[in-house]
Amino acid sequence: VEKISNYLKLKKCGYVFYKMKTLNIMPPHVDHYTKYTEYFKVNYENVIRAIIFLEDWKAGHYFEIADTGFVNWSAGDYIMWEPGVPHAASNIGKDDRYTLQITGIQC
Repeated sequence: VEKISNYLKLKKCGYVFYKMKTLNIMPPHVDHYTKYTEYFKVNYENVIRAIIFLEDWKAGHYFEIADTGFVNWSAGDYIMWEPGVPHAASNIGKDDRYTLQITGIQC
């Protein structure tokens, strides 16, 4: 994961591997990064989040950011965003959805 954060030019990173099971829905929301900013002692405005898709897209898997939906990704594709950007995810497919979430600040 450190090689990935270096590639994305992020430092002070926190990592979460996320398994979204079938019929899980995460409605549109904005992240607050409270624990992250406290732990790393950084300002909210400087935080960057990336989601890396660990497998090729499967039917029923969905990600949305800033009112734009994403499907048909390939393993290794990623999306990065700054604080205050609404995003959502869901899995209405038959297979679990695996991603890596990296939170950091720009190098």
